[in-house]
Amino acid sequence: MIKSALIGCGNIASLLNTKQDYNIVTHANAYEKNPQTQLILCADPNSKNLDQCKKEWGKDIISMSSNNLLEQDIDCLSICSPTPLHSNHLSKALENPYIDYIICEKPLVETKEDYEKIEYALLNTNKKVIINYIRRFDPSFIQLKSILAQKEFGDIISFNGIFTKGLYHNGSHMLDLIELIIGDIQSIKVDQKEIKNNDIYGIFSIQTVGAFGILQNLNNINYSLFELDIILENARVKISDSGHCIKIYKKVESDQYKGYFKLELFKTLPNTLQFYAKNSLDFLLKKTTKETLKQQVLFSKKLLDIKSSFLTENTNIYRQ
Repeated sequence: MIKSALIGCGNIASLLNTKQDYNIVTHANAYEKNPQTQLILCADPNSKNLDQCKKEWGKDIISMSSNNLLEQDIDCLSICSPTPLHSNHLSKALENPYIDYIICEKPLVETKEDYEKIEYALLNTNKKVIINYIRRFDPSFIQLKSILAQKEFGDIISFNGIFTKGLYHNGSHMLDLIELIIGDIQSIKVDQKEIKNNDIYGIFSIQTVGAFGILQNLNNINYSLFELDIILENARVKISDSGHCIKIYKKVESDQYKGYFKLELFKTLPNTLQFYAKNSLDFLLKKTTKETLKQQVLFSKKLLDIKSSFLTENTNIYRQ
């Protein structure tokens, strides 16, 4: 049995699920549903979060301070603490000889200084570590990446998307998804830039290795948006409802206008994102590699460079 622990017992860690839920969107529920893992320890300075976590996921779960937890004999750790604490928690987890597996919630760290403290240790560890950009570990997004890479529908021509909650936080999921299925981001230009709570809002023009796209990051709305539209030579991919809905439309001859073509629904991929915590844990335990971690660590550095560029008052462009 893989002995598992949580640092941070808030929403993504334990509160968004109950044992009866069909979807699996918390770390605690992923540990509960996996026959290989058992949640035995948790830490959170918020006593209400601790009490709710133990009430739902097991009265025998032992709570303690994060510093004490990071010294215990455990196999797998979920770091769900606030981002400014990630660097310290990761450093200690990497030093713990018992811990073999680590899931760290995104973004990896808050500052470049924090990144520099842990970069070497992360790139040289023999532990299995992932940064929880959930779509990267999702079976349907992995399938979509494979479909696009096979060039069945030709090259990607352009893309456009919309999201909320800031470029560095919710937007980091979007940028990671673009790098996963479209290509390496080479430059970003922001228009109508607005800085709020140390994050960036605006309209972003993005150049990847093979395609150009536009992202709109909305502020001052009280609901969540995350959608991406990908235009190919012979198809269109529409990702909506945060990725719970992925539809591929292919080019076919028009049945109304001779010599013209239209788009027709070709495939709807399964809604596997409803199990995103399970997907991440499964990937960590069975599939992750040193190369996966290296890609994620370097992407985290790129995110910090982008954030730093745009937080500078007179800078509206990032180039790799």
